[in-house]
Amino acid sequence: MFQKLRLKKQLIYTFIVVLVCSIVSVLIVIEGLFYLLTKNHVLYKANYHEQNSTIVQDYIQTRSKEVLDSSFKNTLEKDTPISGIKYQVIDNSGSILYGNMNEKIIANKKELLSKINTFDSNKNIITRYAPILDNEGSLQGSIIFKYPIRVTPVEDSKLTSFIIILMFLIGPFIFIILYTFIFGSKLAKNINKPLKLLIDASNNIKNNDLDFDIYYPFNNELGSVISSFNSMKNELKNTLNKKWQLEQDRKDMVSALSHDLKTPLTIIKGHVELLQEGAYKKPERLERYLEIIENNTDRSISLVQDLNTLSKIERPDFRLIPVKLNLSAFINEKELEYTTLCKEKNVELILNKDNIESDIIIMDSLRISEVMDNLFSNSLRFTPKNGKIEMNISSLKDKINFSINDSGKGFNNEELNNVFKKFYQGDKSRSEEKGHSGLGLYICKLLIEKHGGEIVASNNNDGGALISFYIKSLSI
Repeated sequence: MFQKLRLKKQLIYTFIVVLVCSIVSVLIVIEGLFYLLTKNHVLYKANYHEQNSTIVQDYIQTRSKEVLDSSFKNTLEKDTPISGIKYQVIDNSGSILYGNMNEKIIANKKELLSKINTFDSNKNIITRYAPILDNEGSLQGSIIFKYPIRVTPVEDSKLTSFIIILMFLIGPFIFIILYTFIFGSKLAKNINKPLKLLIDASNNIKNNDLDFDIYYPFNNELGSVISSFNSMKNELKNTLNKKWQLEQDRKDMVSALSHDLKTPLTIIKGHVELLQEGAYKKPERLERYLEIIENNTDRSISLVQDLNTLSKIERPDFRLIPVKLNLSAFINEKELEYTTLCKEKNVELILNKDNIESDIIIMDSLRISEVMDNLFSNSLRFTPKNGKIEMNISSLKDKINFSINDSGKGFNNEELNNVFKKFYQGDKSRSEEKGHSGLGLYICKLLIEKHGGEIVASNNNDGGALISFYIKSLSI
């Protein structure tokens, strides 16, 4: 009840309900008490004496000759329900003949005539003047009734009056206490239920359990608190997940670095030991050993450079450096670089350019050059001698599309699902050439996404690898 309302309104409405229910209950109890008391002749109804006075008046009209005789008093009180009514029988001059009221009310006949068949009212006390007529209808006197128009005890019982007064005074408080307990318990339940949810949720967080949500359907203050708590919990969960992920990444980085540096460093150390043992005395061995040492040193440096690049890109304050450049000139420069590298391995390079001759684009040329170099070096590494690499570049408005495919062995299903993940090293990189960190394609993915683009890997129709991406022109 009232759960969907704000707490202030819940309190106000609960108070109103308690008050209304208390008043209604008191009225019902009092009405029921009056009914029982009147039914059992403990109380007189408000019009009880008025009805009885009418009965007495009718009785007098049948005994009009006798009623003016003072000796008729006992008969009148015995034969009529006049008990509880004050009365006075007077003649037509106003003289008191008998009754239980000694105070003279009518002074003379003139006043009597003016009062006959009328009544006076004073604070719920009725004084009624009933005529006494003879058989011919002449006024012989009057009987004056004086009675209250209110509920009264049958007898002048102090106990009955005390019970009634006590019921009026204490009854409301009893019902207020009762209904306050009933509806107050309901209100407390409405408030305690969401508070218990918050307490349980706090204990869950204390126990490192963040996989929960608090449901509270009402939009009041408690709903706002729970909504804020859920937001705080989700933010905390995200923060902790990021922290745990960073910690895991750090462990993965150390593990990958340790693993990938171990091979080239071991090779370097082994050949240095051979040189120290005298292998330098043979020129042909010296030249070969120094070349091996240089190659493995370069691989170690490349690993460290990849880690350093990744560290920079993943920092929150990392920013691209956009510059305006002629796309055609940029691609022609890269074509010269790649053609030279392909000739060294006897690989054919095919470069298809579409609609880029006059395009001016805004991008971080250093980072996109890094992406293209990485993708090209991967294709060249896995393309056999006398194979080919095909690159396609096109421009449409402020969007550049790029793809590179080769005649190598392509990706297997596992590699297609994981090739852009951090530290992932497929079987080919492990088996054919050691010392790669598994960060190259992951770095490419990050840089392309920072240019508003996307990169995907697949296999071409001939079974070779195909990598496609697009980037959007940046704003300066």
